[in-house]
Amino acid sequence: MQIVDGKDYLSEVKDLIIEYSRRLSRDLSFQNIDEELQDPAHKYTAPEGEILVAIENEKVMGMVAYHRHSDERCEMKRLYVKPETRGMHLGDSLVEEIIKHARIAGYKEMVLDIIVPLKATISLYK
Repeated sequence: MQIVDGKDYLSEVKDLIIEYSRRLSRDLSFQNIDEELQDPAHKYTAPEGEILVAIENEKVMGMVAYHRHSDERCEMKRLYVKPETRGMHLGDSLVEEIIKHARIAGYKEMVLDIIVPLKATISLYK
């Protein structure tokens, strides 16, 4: 599995965001998800952020992003791995990589918010 810059995979990123939101079975309109789906590059490519994807056999299997809050703070967004890759620590690898990339970009702090049904994932982020 390779973790690479996601800007060349924005169509697949859109598909993953849709899959992510459907699996949540929750309205994400409060996060402006429609706007995000129209132009993920605006939020998740420089200078506003970055997106990474996990690739296996030329197929996108997972993603994670960060979005700029200020010159020193960004927010981790959209960590998602396809169900068939769960248990392979792909989420861990994506989190480690996005943190490295944010540090290289000059961020000193990364924050995240968690939707209530996802509280079980808190241990992953710790």
